[in-house]
Amino acid sequence: MYLLYALRQRKRRVYRFTAVLGIGFFLLGIARIWYMQQQSYTIETILKEQETSLSVETDASRGWQTENEKTILQGKIEKKERKNNQTRLYLNHVFLRIGDKTYKTNSVLVRLKQEPSDQSCRIGTTIVLEGNIRQLNRAANDGNYDEFQYYHSLNMDYHFDAERICGEYGREDVLAEKLFIIKEKLKEDYINNLSERNAGILGTMLLGDKELWEKEVSTVFQQAGASHVLVISGMHISCIGLFCYGLLRKKGNSLCACTAAVVFLFCYVKMTGMGISAIRAWIMFALLMAAKLSGRSYDSRTALSVAVLVLLWKNPYLVENAGLQFSVAAILGVVV
Repeated sequence: MYLLYALRQRKRRVYRFTAVLGIGFFLLGIARIWYMQQQSYTIETILKEQETSLSVETDASRGWQTENEKTILQGKIEKKERKNNQTRLYLNHVFLRIGDKTYKTNSVLVRLKQEPSDQSCRIGTTIVLEGNIRQLNRAANDGNYDEFQYYHSLNMDYHFDAERICGEYGREDVLAEKLFIIKEKLKEDYINNLSERNAGILGTMLLGDKELWEKEVSTVFQQAGASHVLVISGMHISCIGLFCYGLLRKKGNSLCACTAAVVFLFCYVKMTGMGISAIRAWIMFALLMAAKLSGRSYDSRTALSVAVLVLLWKNPYLVENAGLQFSVAAILGVVV
């Protein structure tokens, strides 16, 4: 009788702790959304002020800068990519300086007009750039591509066209930089040894790189109902991860096999650009490996819920992202 009472009291304490923890995370999430929204309002105000000053002081050819003001951007390089023969940088911890005023903004996508050297623009370093702000376009008609909504779901409120690099400092992310170099070398091998069309297909399918992608090929895959194989998602992650786990499990213990498979998949996801569906699939795979190690059963719905919560905690605006919506809907269609 005493043991039953103690068990009930323990369950009550666990429930109370879970409720308090849930309420705490909910309040922190609300505060995080409010903070990010304030930064979005900041850049909207900047763009309106610049647009007003442009109509009075400058001609349209000078972009968003006024005649006596320089736009300086500082941020930490989160990742970089090559697209349309141009280097693009994704920056976080961004500070924008216009004239004598400094603003803290959300993440930003930077397009470099000049090709950087091999020793500059290293992932993980903090870079200082001079250039122009580019406002994101909204859909002209219903059903058209909405550039503003898409990038806003990725926590980006504007783009930046960098005319020159003013400085770079800080410690680089060695792993991310090495993975980027490996990706570029693999893409170069595809170009040298395959036709342009096949190199584009293989680069998109395995590396998540659409630089050589042809629209005609995309139409063919869509008509065949196989366009999902071109996106790094759960199919790629599960096949690669389970293959690595099965191969290593035969030559070692479960702990080494699970750990190696999760780490290898993380490197693969990071190399392919940290896509939303790929991150979701990696989190679910990591929970699958944890279930195998702990001897517990794996529940897909619980793993999906954890993955979505982690993604939304990092960026609450992802709830508007069509990629996450379709990814979650596809998994729910399978497990429910």
